[in-house]
Order: sequence, then C-alpha cells, then structure tokens
Amino acid sequence: MQATRWFLGSYNNKLNTYKQTKQSYIKFFVRIDPGARKNMSKIIFLKKLLVISITAILISPYVIAEESTNKMIPGVNKNYEIKADTALLKSNDNSLKTLEWLREIGKKQVGEASYKMAIYSMQRQDWGKAKKLIYEAVTMEPNNPNYLKLAIHITYNQRDYKMAEVYLLRILSIKKETFKDNPLEHANLLDNLAIIYKAQNRFNDAKMILQQSLSINEANTGDQYPKLIERLYRMTDINIHLGNYGDAVLEMEQTIQVLENNINEYSAQEIAKAYHNIGDIYRFQKHFNNSEIAYLKALKLWEENTQQDNPGKNLTIKSLSLVQTAQKHLKKQKSNGINF
Repeated sequence: MQATRWFLGSYNNKLNTYKQTKQSYIKFFVRIDPGARKNMSKIIFLKKLLVISITAILISPYVIAEESTNKMIPGVNKNYEIKADTALLKSNDNSLKTLEWLREIGKKQVGEASYKMAIYSMQRQDWGKAKKLIYEAVTMEPNNPNYLKLAIHITYNQRDYKMAEVYLLRILSIKKETFKDNPLEHANLLDNLAIIYKAQNRFNDAKMILQQSLSINEANTGDQYPKLIERLYRMTDINIHLGNYGDAVLEMEQTIQVLENNINEYSAQEIAKAYHNIGDIYRFQKHFNNSEIAYLKALKLWEENTQQDNPGKNLTIKSLSLVQTAQKHLKKQKSNGINF
C-alpha cells in the first residue's frame, strides 16, 4: 500500500514538473523574439534549450502512459474489469467443471481431516474441540454416515441432545432405502434415538420409538436376544418413569421368558436380576406380597447359581428384609384398627 502511494505521488510530481516545464518552454519562445535572439549569446540559448529538451524526454513517457495506467489501477475502470471477467467465463466453460471437481475434492479432504482430528481430540478427552471438528466435517459432507455417527456420539457426550437428535434423524433419512436389507441396523438406530429422547425426558417419544424397535426385533429374530433384553430393560425403565408399573412388570416377565428360551451359563443370574427388578417395582407400589414372592424367586436362583458373597444376592436379601419388615408393620397396624 505504501509502495503504491509512493508511486502515485512520484508520478504526480513528475507530471507537474513536465507541465511547468512545458509552460516555460512555450513562454521562452514567446518571450524571446527573433530580434532578441540575435543579440543573445548562442551558448546560453543552447544550454537552456538542452535543459528543456532533456526534461521533456524524461517526463514524456509518464504522460504518454497516463491513459493506459488508469486502466491498470484497481477500481479505476470497473466496466473494463467486468467485461474481462465475463469474457474469461465464456471462454473457459470446460475449466468451470474442473474447478467444481476440485471444489468437491477439497471439501472431501477437509471433511476427512476434520473427522480424523475429531477422533484424536476425543481420545485426548478434548470434547469441546472434537465437537467443533466433527461439526466442520459434517458441514463438508452432510450425508457421510461415519461422520454423522461420530457426531452423535460426541454431541451426546456433551449433552447436546438436540444436535444428537438432528444427526441421528439425518442418518435414518439417508439409510431409509437400505433398511429392508438390514433391518437390525434400523432397530439399533431407533434404540439410540430412544436413548436420546429419554435423556431429554421425552418418555412418550422414547416409548414409541422403542416399540418400533421391538417390532423389528420380533420380525427378525436370530441370535439377537441380547439386544432384545437390552430393549426390554430400557422399555421397563421408561414405563416406570411414566408411572406405567403394570407395563413395567410385563416387560420384566417377557425378559424372563426370553432368557429361559436362551439358556447359557449366565441365564440363571440374569433371570434372578429380572425377578429382583419385579420385586422392586411391586415394592415401590407397596404391593408387598407380590414383591416378596419375586424376591424369594430371585434369592433361590442366586443361592443355586452363585457364590456366597455375590453382590446381587446380597442386594436381594436386603430388599427382601425391607419388604418383610414392612409387612409386619402393616399387620400390626391392621390389628390396631388402622386401615390404608
């Protein structure tokens, strides 16, 4: 900028000098008439003429180039610049396709770099930076499933449940046509959406989505029972939040049925946990008789299939004791004529 100002200032100074010299040159010949020239020393005349001629030679290139120079200075002639750009576009239609290709390649490269940097930041527990980087990656390639899945994980971890929901709904939209061939992936994505809804305390929405997931699971069985158990437990939890305790008990009973149909070395403990959960649900409703029955079933399974210091067994014994104590209090109060 300073160099440009110096050049323009130098140019203006030389132009002014030329104009003054030109006026002096004209005045010189007007002032000196033919008669005076004869009396004037030829040496002085030639010296002045030489000075004027040299000055004119030095300055004249700037004057000659004045018109063309104005066209070279940005902003002086906008029409010239617009016409030149239009001509360039018309003469390079093929190069536009190349530029568009380069633009798309550039976006993919930026997206890939941001995605990998987001993973690196996440591994370093820098979740804030990871969130910014994955947002950048998704901006570059909005329909990349890998970017969207990582974005869901990061935003959920940062408790930005709204953005996690947006990313997950986008994946569901993108993969909609593939779910016929891969229904279990559809069910897994719905599970995640239900988890996001639950985190927002949108329990009715979560229940509706989980019901869809369970329907898909029932229509496409196979060795998916561990996932089915997870969904049933999740549905039980949602029903408890909604106050649907009867539905919660039914979900646990269905869980026991699934476990009994898929016996393995861990089945007895899982069934014991399910009975314990049923006992908790009944105890929360003060249905102590039903609660005691469920706890006793759980305790029997614990004793038959676990060691003495098993945490699950100890918890069941403690819960059973609380229920039996509550039953004694109720009997005592009833014998005193107090009804509930």
